[in-house]
Amino acid sequence: MSKIAIIGAGSLIFCKTLLNDILATQSLEGFKIALMGPTLSKIEKMEGYAQKISMIDIPEGTVGVPIPMDPARAINSRFGKLAQ
Repeated sequence: MSKIAIIGAGSLIFCKTLLNDILATQSLEGFKIALMGPTLSKIEKMEGYAQKISMIDIPEGTVGVPIPMDPARAINSRFGKLAQ
């Protein structure tokens, strides 16, 4: 079985973002994920987070929506569509 090692998993924002991307990538389904970092308490928090989000069931046929990186563009895009 293949394994993905996340070095620096104690960095909560970095690791959450990376876990979300990994778990949303269908071709990585079934891979084991190894969390590595110097702080055990943070690693345990990330392990709990990974277990919670991995149990979320996304219905088949669900299509992702591109999200602009700039929050101002995201707001403008959303309200622009509402105004139409």
